[in-house]
Amino acid sequence: LTACNFFTSDKNALPDSEGDINEVSIIIDDVYWNGDVGDSLRAKLAHSIDGLNKEEPVLKINQFSPKIVNNQINLQRNLVIIQQHDETEFIHVENKYAYPQNVFYFKGPTIKDLLQLITLHGEILESSIHFYELLKVQEDMAASPFNDKRIQNQYKISLLMPYQYRYALVNDNFLWLKKELSTGSNSLLIYKVP
Repeated sequence: LTACNFFTSDKNALPDSEGDINEVSIIIDDVYWNGDVGDSLRAKLAHSIDGLNKEEPVLKINQFSPKIVNNQINLQRNLVIIQQHDETEFIHVENKYAYPQNVFYFKGPTIKDLLQLITLHGEILESSIHFYELLKVQEDMAASPFNDKRIQNQYKISLLMPYQYRYALVNDNFLWLKKELSTGSNSLLIYKVP
């Protein structure tokens, strides 16, 4: 005898989501994108990170017209969908087309209604994306972590960090870990002070 298991988790039932960390795909009509609605979204999601020498946006935004949306775009991890609709509403749906995924709907009959929704829910949108992106980064690091045995032995702490880090310098009271990037490197210094 064989039987079917009618219970499947989202993770097993859906394809893997796509997209880089901190990347958001916005499905919006070109007229809205090139006007006040697009300006409002860019102000909420693509503002500069404070304190950096070089200007860098908090999130990378990709805009798509609803006319060209296909299954590939629907697999993006963070989707924001702006729609003209009879009712005014903001909806957050998890794992609609892929796993893990967040789909945010802003629906309204007029530009004024859409702008009010973005003003009212823009901070929730940004903080939700950051929260779920942090979980994704932690999940990726946990799947392939850096071997921190030396740090555990020397400093009695454990660090969850990307496997790409390498020991650049090691001595009794100092560890220098380095990760090479295309634009330079990231360093992590661990040391004891009295």
